[in-house]
Amino acid sequence: SLMIETMVELNRSGHSLVEVLELTYSIFKKQEIIKVKESLQEGNSIEDAIAILIPIPLFLEFFKFYIQTDVFYEALDKAFLICKQKEKLQKSILQPLMYPIGLLVGIFLFSLVAVFYLQPQFQNFFSSFSIRFSILHEIGLLLLYSSPVFLVIIILLFIIMIYKFYKSLVNQSYLELDKWRKIPFMKTIIEKYYSIKFCLYYKEFIGLNYDVRTILELMQERIDDLNLNMIVFEFYEKMSEGEEMISIIDSFAYFDDYFKIILKLSLSFQKPETLLEQYYATTLLWIQTKIKTLMRILLPCIYVFSSLYIIGIYVGMILPMMNMVEQI
Repeated sequence: SLMIETMVELNRSGHSLVEVLELTYSIFKKQEIIKVKESLQEGNSIEDAIAILIPIPLFLEFFKFYIQTDVFYEALDKAFLICKQKEKLQKSILQPLMYPIGLLVGIFLFSLVAVFYLQPQFQNFFSSFSIRFSILHEIGLLLLYSSPVFLVIIILLFIIMIYKFYKSLVNQSYLELDKWRKIPFMKTIIEKYYSIKFCLYYKEFIGLNYDVRTILELMQERIDDLNLNMIVFEFYEKMSEGEEMISIIDSFAYFDDYFKIILKLSLSFQKPETLLEQYYATTLLWIQTKIKTLMRILLPCIYVFSSLYIIGIYVGMILPMMNMVEQI
């Protein structure tokens, strides 16, 4: 990130792209910078050249778009800002989960030891004293020992479901997405995904004072994202048929209600790009807040489960031994 910020500042200060690359190489000594310079000298596009230095799909997707309407340093800065925001979101999700995941893994491994080693050992020990347990007692202990295994299976099934949803989203499986939209949680994700994506592109064009029809035409021409093209095509077709923009926005299924309000306001607002920027910032804050709320619910549940499991194992093994001592 420091290298990208350095390139942005050098270019903003008035240095040419070649000078920026030479100065950046003198500081960071990365061979990829030399390859970028050679690629430009060979006549390749700036998008292809910068892909050598920053081979991040999300960055390249937005850089290729921003470079069409902005100077180099602005395109670089905007695209990299989106990557940093995505990384921040990922950290806000993963970091709080690291400890509970480790805890669950430890309990899972302990449950395997309990089921396949401790339980048979205790059964042999009690059998040597001719102590018999009821079937209900043995079933209860078995369910207790193996409960983390069932929990891990549930988590794996949830991960598989999320992966299938992700593939449906990436592969533009709209029939599948319509099925996912029947699940409230997935419906919210789909609406936020399309709303944010459309907002980022639409904001750049509307800041150049284009009318809505021209913006939709330019988005179809300049954006390679098939997900977004589906939205733009549907908007453009309905406008071509004479339907009013407000009616199109209200009936569109892939935008959330808040973004629909922002879009309708932007049609008559003096500086609509500020509304769209506000929506983007507010939505990122909303996502972070939802993640924190989920963590506050999830973590206590994991702690309670872990405590009850350990106590259950202790009680399940100690009580029979106390009964045995009383019989002696």
